[in-house]
Amino acid sequence: AVVSTQSTGSDQRLRYLNTRAAKASSENLLYTREHSKKLKKKKDFLFTFGARDHKEPLTYIEVTHVRPSKSKRRPIIITGAKNFGGSCIRKKLLRSFPEKYFLPIKHTTKTDLEGHKCCSKKEFSGLIKQRDLIEYSKAGGHYYGTSYESVRELIVTGKTCLLDVHPQYLPVLCNGTLRPHVIFVEAAAEERIKELKQSNLEELPAPQRKLNGSDIRELRFNSERLLRRYTEFVDTIITLESLSSAVDLIDQVAERINKHPAWMPRKWLENT
Repeated sequence: AVVSTQSTGSDQRLRYLNTRAAKASSENLLYTREHSKKLKKKKDFLFTFGARDHKEPLTYIEVTHVRPSKSKRRPIIITGAKNFGGSCIRKKLLRSFPEKYFLPIKHTTKTDLEGHKCCSKKEFSGLIKQRDLIEYSKAGGHYYGTSYESVRELIVTGKTCLLDVHPQYLPVLCNGTLRPHVIFVEAAAEERIKELKQSNLEELPAPQRKLNGSDIRELRFNSERLLRRYTEFVDTIITLESLSSAVDLIDQVAERINKHPAWMPRKWLENT
């Protein structure tokens, strides 16, 4: 959620990010920077979304307009609160558009695991020490991790890489090397989730199918809390009214950002 203003005589922008705009965006199915242009003022080019009565300090980030690369596609980061359904969204995207979206190949210490880059524990430890891994975990005595290199391999070959990570990783991942587009997925209203549980369970992410009323309220509370905390790294916010609608919206966003110019932090372009 973004409020932007244009600096006089320049194509640069100051991006105003605030919790009020993030809160307001929850009332919309899809809110992106481009939508704020509808509120453009002729005099000062101020793009605002409920910021006039906002009492908290705003964050200012200098940004610039960047044309999309003809040969490289920006990775998509799908994020949200625990149980928001990231894995289900990712799997449905891969099934629906198998020629468009791809997952980075993971490193693992488990031998002979198909579709992974197998390595020794010493080599894996080296990747951790050199900070070559975006994220890693341990399961069944084996380590698994996603490397920056595996993401870059997809980018340079013109493929759209999907990443499903916790919002806490956004400050590290949002940089000029990857230039990701971050989509934050909010949970639907409690009434909508109950409706899907009764009428169309397949359209509800598996982690939400067993949630009761208090669990759903906690999910929505955590979603709002994380969105307030990491707003400056979020490019698009969608509300998960159903898995199908979320997948369609994400695909629309991915197509747009790879065809039209987008705002990016100016610092992303430095030293690149």
